[in-house]
Amino acid sequence: MNPPPAPNPVQFPAGQSWRSELRTGALALLMGARWLISRPSLWKYTFFSVLTALVVTSLLVLASLRTHSWLMSWLPPATDGLWSWIRPVIWLALLIACLLGALSTGTIVSSITAAPFNDRLSERVEEQILGHVDSPFAWSSFIGDVLQGVAHSLLNLAIYLPLSVVALALNLVPVLGNLASWVAGATLTAAVLSLELTDFPQARRRFTWREKVSLVRNQPAPMLGFGLAATALLAIPLMSLIMAPVGVVGGTLLFAALHDAGRIPYKDRRLPA
Repeated sequence: MNPPPAPNPVQFPAGQSWRSELRTGALALLMGARWLISRPSLWKYTFFSVLTALVVTSLLVLASLRTHSWLMSWLPPATDGLWSWIRPVIWLALLIACLLGALSTGTIVSSITAAPFNDRLSERVEEQILGHVDSPFAWSSFIGDVLQGVAHSLLNLAIYLPLSVVALALNLVPVLGNLASWVAGATLTAAVLSLELTDFPQARRRFTWREKVSLVRNQPAPMLGFGLAATALLAIPLMSLIMAPVGVVGGTLLFAALHDAGRIPYKDRRLPA
């Protein structure tokens, strides 16, 4: 007999304000970390994800440092005038933006390479909250769901990378360019991370890519809050290594809360018509 579902720590009561939903979305990441820490049975699914993140993130950070040096080489050297004050600011802002882009990309790539483990982790969390879904298991369906999720993640990455380069290039515009780059980069990263880290429960339901994007667009406050919290976590040294498992658990809790609140309008295609 399956144990009764555990209460979801993420809730969306009726009448919440936009600000409250933004905060609830952000707290979903913290709830995901607490859920994972308090349930050792889930830890076995995180090892490969963390190992992959270590390798991928290290390579991307090295590449981002080379990119930073290349971009700075396009700027004239510092002089004794106002430029001697502006150039170091651009140097620092560009370095932080490059590193954040590398860490965000590393999270997405790690999620792709560890997809079977992350999917199983998300499925176990969902079973603990929403209960077991009585649908026949078939390896072909499981592999197909994982491959579709990977394909959608690759599509997310294909959109994220060129747009992040545009946001990064804004740093080359003196003064206001730094602020514009931060706003554009943080918003873009938050949107993509919220899409990516809530993907697994959606992939199991065989949602299309357009339906996944529509969910982010139709639930902007909780999704943006969740994505911004994930972006902030990436800025903490070494936290990128645990982003994938913590983000997957938090994203599953967030999706389950939206499901319980009746905010998922798309059909679960695992179930009979």
